[in-house]
Amino acid sequence: TVLCLAAGVLFAPAIQRVTGLSRGTWALAGTLGLMTAVHHVASGSLQGLGRFKARGAVEALYGIVSLGALAAFLTLGHNSYSVLIESFIIGIAAASTLSLWLVLRRGPGSFDRHAIPEILPFVGAGAVYILSTALIQAPGRLITFHAHDAGQTGLFSAYFSCTIQVSLALSNMLQTVLLPLASDPKSRKLDWAAIRDVIPYALALVWVCFIAGAALVLSLLGLDY
Repeated sequence: TVLCLAAGVLFAPAIQRVTGLSRGTWALAGTLGLMTAVHHVASGSLQGLGRFKARGAVEALYGIVSLGALAAFLTLGHNSYSVLIESFIIGIAAASTLSLWLVLRRGPGSFDRHAIPEILPFVGAGAVYILSTALIQAPGRLITFHAHDAGQTGLFSAYFSCTIQVSLALSNMLQTVLLPLASDPKSRKLDWAAIRDVIPYALALVWVCFIAGAALVLSLLGLDY
């Protein structure tokens, strides 16, 4: 988060020139990005602590507050694009605050430098997971906006939501089931052995399902994408 924030500040003038974003819009985008990172860390901590019900409540709060804020803005007559970004920021700030409160309510944490080598592989995997999504979303939207128009950008976003976002939701649900099983010291060894046995078949099935699903989406919604 710190590295991304520093890069965002450093390259802000160049990015604003390329994208045509105003300073205010760029600040909103940066704030949303920062709050998203905080939300990932805070809500991920709940999941790591086994607070799966609380994690679900936090996600529900995010959606409800965001929609409530947007409805309030529209009721007051504010209907610019910045209102949509501000609504997301308000919702994700509320969710992050609740997550942090639930985590800190357990008492002060402790730092153990010996745990860092064990944590780093998960940090790397998480970074790839988030960056791969960002590297599809951001360039895709910028390119379609500059090469075509706002309507085509909206079409791209709709297709993106129908494909990648659904896949991410399914993977999150799968993790929610596997993590509690694999975290039990009594069952961890057998569970991971079973998972390793099915990994080749699971990977093959993922590719088959992805290609079939993408073909179905394209055939139903058109080939412009």
